[in-house]
Order: sequence, then structure tokens, then C-alpha cells
Amino acid sequence: SRNLDVDAAVDVWRKHLAVTRELGIQDVSDDLVRYAYRAGFCVRSGFDVDGRPMIWVRLAKSVPSVMTAAQVVKNTWMAQDATLASGPEANRRGICFVYDLKGVGLKNVTFDPMALRDVIRGALSHPCHISRVWLLDAPRIFLLSWHAFKHFVPADVRKLVRFANTRGRGGTSNFSEICRPSELPVY
Repeated sequence: SRNLDVDAAVDVWRKHLAVTRELGIQDVSDDLVRYAYRAGFCVRSGFDVDGRPMIWVRLAKSVPSVMTAAQVVKNTWMAQDATLASGPEANRRGICFVYDLKGVGLKNVTFDPMALRDVIRGALSHPCHISRVWLLDAPRIFLLSWHAFKHFVPADVRKLVRFANTRGRGGTSNFSEICRPSELPVY
């Protein structure tokens, strides 16, 4: 809990353990985690303009048809754990998630409501502080979907979401709102 409320912190941890059991996170093998990591869709990156550690999610590299919700959640949790292990400052500032939507097509999304529910539930049950969520280069259909379904995302997370168009003039990318070029992940 961000307010140093012991009871709230215990509740957060209980929720995390319950979701771990309900989604079967403990049953995701190390080999499946390695497979997800090699896909490169969820990687640690540098720091944003406010000094928060970033996790960069390249949704065009995600293929939900070959990964379970539990596998996606465990891969994300492990990226969060590795990011937060860098020290107390990372925990204090919180994680900045950057979702790169450039090149996303139908193969990169799922319309299975149960899988979507599980991934969102798993993502929001990790006991960390998420301080910002960027959605980059969102296609029009994604923007329309966000406006239609954003009420399924808790209000405290919804207020952290920002949209950015990184397509600059002359074909160059502009990430200045998010981070310095040296902090970007390797593509």
C-alpha cells in the first residue's frame, strides 16, 4: 500500500497470492517463461524523463494464440520483479509501463473476454507501484476500444494512462515526452 497502511499492504499481498493460485501462475514452467522472454514483447528498459524505471511492451511481438494468460502474466511479473530489484528508488518512484502499439494487427490481440480478464487481473495484482502507463502510436480502432472499455480498468490506473504519437516528421521517431533516446530498448 502506498499510504504505509499495514492492513492494506497485507490485503494487496493476499490478492496477489490468490491471483497466483487462480490463474495457475506457479504452473508456468521456466521453459515457457524463456519462450515468452525470447519473443521480446515485454522487456526492461531504461528510465523515463522523471527517473522512473520503464518496462517496454512491444505488442506487435505478442501473439496471444501461442501463449496462455498465465504465461503473459508471469513474464510481466518477472520483468516487474527484475526492475524493482534495482533498488529502493525504483520502488519509491514506481514503474512506467510503455505499450508500443506500432504495427499491431489482429494476430497480436485477443478477443477472448476470459483471457483479457485474466491478463488485466494478473497485471493489476502485482504488489508494485505503477506510476505511469504510456500507449504509443495507438491505431484508431484501439483508441475507440479504449474509450468504450476503459471503465473495466480501475480508476486509479486509468488516471495514469497517457497516449503519445511518436511518429515525427521525416520518418524520425520522437520519444521526448517519455525518455531520452539512450533509454529506449533495442529493437
